[in-house]
Amino acid sequence: MTRNVVSTLICLAVVSSMPFMAAAQEEPERDWERERVIVAELEAISPESVASFESATKAVDGGDFERAAIDYRAVLEAVPDYERLGARADIFCTF
Repeated sequence: MTRNVVSTLICLAVVSSMPFMAAAQEEPERDWERERVIVAELEAISPESVASFESATKAVDGGDFERAAIDYRAVLEAVPDYERLGARADIFCTF
């Protein structure tokens, strides 16, 4: 009987913690202020790359990483020394 009680308690603990585990796995919300800064800078140095940057960002948010890689590469080709793309370019342009 003790074994059943312990098993039941373990199951209850696991099941009750599942919503917390799911919440922890959600991606953090995008920093829209940072996005606005990047867009403003791109508009100043390469207005034609803004559409590609915004498309890449939407593609990432939608899980379309191939599209994101294509669009981020277009931005990098237009402004190869633009460092604010940083990790995004490193991650998505390796696809």
